[in-house]
Amino acid sequence: MRPLEGQLRVCELEAYKAVYCGLCRQLGQSFGLPARFTLSYDASFLALLGLALAEENCDVISLRERDESLESYYVSLIGGQKND
Repeated sequence: MRPLEGQLRVCELEAYKAVYCGLCRQLGQSFGLPARFTLSYDASFLALLGLALAEENCDVISLRERDESLESYYVSLIGGQKND
């Protein structure tokens, strides 16, 4: 997910670039240079979303991945255990 730079106001573009660069620097400091290559536009979007929610005093409860498979759905309906 890349921003359409031509449709952003100058202040929005500067904020986006600041978040992207800040994430990149922090990844480098925390995990080393190779980790910086894992940074994506999606991660920047999630960081901006988190910042916006924090400004509105909204708490993010969980960002864990969920199993959305058909088997998981049916198991949840009958209350059994998933077979792996």
